[in-house]
Amino acid sequence: MRIVAQYLLLAAIATTGCGQQVPSAADFAAQRQRMVEQQLKPRGIKDECVLAAMARVPREEFVPADVKTSSYDDEAAPHKSPANSQKRSLTR
Repeated sequence: MRIVAQYLLLAAIATTGCGQQVPSAADFAAQRQRMVEQQLKPRGIKDECVLAAMARVPREEFVPADVKTSSYDDEAAPHKSPANSQKRSLTR
């Protein structure tokens, strides 16, 4: 019975995202502004059209749900390519 309870607890934690909440639209907007100010401008990007576009485009809309909170991190976004997602046989 104890093992069943442990599995149920694990399932409950997994389905609730360990208590994490998805940031609101306002939170994402603030993250976009920080990205422009703390990542782009310090790297010498000065074109106002580029900065305005980066401040406007909702990056979180272009990534899978499980990585939306990392949309504005200063690192490459994880992705799956067809070559990585399934093995293909060369001798079909």
